[in-house]
Amino acid sequence: MPVMYDFWENTLFYTGSYEGNPMKIHLDLHRRIPFTEAHFHQWIKLFNETLDELFEGAIADTARQRALSISTIMKIRILYPSSEKPSDSE
Repeated sequence: MPVMYDFWENTLFYTGSYEGNPMKIHLDLHRRIPFTEAHFHQWIKLFNETLDELFEGAIADTARQRALSISTIMKIRILYPSSEKPSDSE
């Protein structure tokens, strides 16, 4: 959890507190237990529900937007590497 705290603190406030590679960590996890579209959907749902429950205001809005951007990029790179593209139905 402390690593995730540092990640989000840096993502929202530019503290420089995170120096990891979240894509590598998630790719490693995906190799062990493959992610699906449903995993990304559930993560963003839980993230937004937590924000709605605990926070409000401009920083919460920024967190929501950045989480969606990060999730989308990770989903594309993890589930559809190289030239593969998701179909319109996914």
